[in-house]
Amino acid sequence: MDPPSSSFNDELTSDLKVEVKDVRPDIERTFAVHKLMLSAKSAFMRAAIEHDPAASTMTIDGDPEAVEKMLSWMYEEDYTVYANRGNNKLVSPLVVHSEINNLAQRYQIHELEKLSRERFKAIFDAGPCGIAELMQLIDRVFIFHPRRLKPILKFEAGTEDEPGARDEPVPQIEEVEPTFEDIVQHHVRSHIKIYASATNPLFKEMCRLVPKFSAELIMGLVEDASLRPAALEKKYCQGNAAHMPECPSVGSDAIVYMIAVGGHIHDPTTDLLIYCRYCSAPFHIAEMHSHNGIKSEAI
Repeated sequence: MDPPSSSFNDELTSDLKVEVKDVRPDIERTFAVHKLMLSAKSAFMRAAIEHDPAASTMTIDGDPEAVEKMLSWMYEEDYTVYANRGNNKLVSPLVVHSEINNLAQRYQIHELEKLSRERFKAIFDAGPCGIAELMQLIDRVFIFHPRRLKPILKFEAGTEDEPGARDEPVPQIEEVEPTFEDIVQHHVRSHIKIYASATNPLFKEMCRLVPKFSAELIMGLVEDASLRPAALEKKYCQGNAAHMPECPSVGSDAIVYMIAVGGHIHDPTTDLLIYCRYCSAPFHIAEMHSHNGIKSEAI
């Protein structure tokens, strides 16, 4: 008989403690759980428990709130995400769903992986989010996701002739389409005129700080004609490289794509985000408004 849902984090009836080791040591937490519940929901945890059935503690690297949601889902097959975390720090539900999905992939909990992805996407489907919330999410998804966790151990039952592999780091994350990066990119492209408007000056800063996101955004806008803003243009050098940043990988004749932030691309007050078409290398936002020797065409 399975423990009731109310048994999650019940010190009296639990037979296993889950210690959460976060990159921020001041918020590490411990949860009281049942081996039976973890084994039933997670193939990875079942293998770990069977490998060492006498163990009383399991250590997980990750965000404590996301781990708590993952463990509570094992008992209730549902979880709730609130916007406010401890100390009145606002944390986007998008970030929490992203962290939960990362854990679900890592510990092979396919139903939770699907649920967290659906809830993540549903928030984006409702329309544009605040730029601060978007920045927080992109920071996690494009820089720290998957989080820098310790190697995951794989436990296998061996045969008499061939012992099972133990304590062997193996990849546990498989790409699932669409990825969270895909969902974020499609959302931003769909609302690019709002995010790149003059009322969102932080968008330029975000693109500068996260070149991986910016380069993929530019490439996506180029490939999807239905999502291109009028301000997106293609430029290439006509022999006067002094007016065109030179890509170290391609050369001065490289085609680059630019997106104007906060105005028209030919307005000298407009900031330009510039990326190489071939290698996606970001250029510095420099003196790009002197168009001598530069041919421009709308795309």
